[in-house]
Amino acid sequence: MSTFDIFTQLPLFKEIEKDALFSLVPKISLDFEHFQEKDLLFAYHSPINGLVYLLQGQAYLKDESGESILTGPALLSWKGIFGEQKAHTSEATTLTVCSTLTVDRRSLVYLIRTEPAFLEAYLGMLSDALFSIRSPH
Repeated sequence: MSTFDIFTQLPLFKEIEKDALFSLVPKISLDFEHFQEKDLLFAYHSPINGLVYLLQGQAYLKDESGESILTGPALLSWKGIFGEQKAHTSEATTLTVCSTLTVDRRSLVYLIRTEPAFLEAYLGMLSDALFSIRSPH
């Protein structure tokens, strides 16, 4: 899978054209990490540095709304990124070998300021999250 294919699977990057994406990527901080089975990805209240995407594998996520198993590609953590506390509001553990991508807070702000499609995607993500909180399950 190409780097561009990886990004196009993530909602934040889906609407960005290839040329625009590749001109922006060198200007931002992206942290790719690999984890083994049963590794802790992040703990409750640990510092959150940016959006955390699960690229490949499965992870167990526990937060105030319950427990879930996510399969990559999926957004693992975003709540609290711009909050007062700047801390994870959930805990995630790998169920299989996994890879993640973290887009740090400053890079996210840069992307939103530089390319309107990022702002629209981020606002859409926030909107969807608020709708799911208020919708009956």
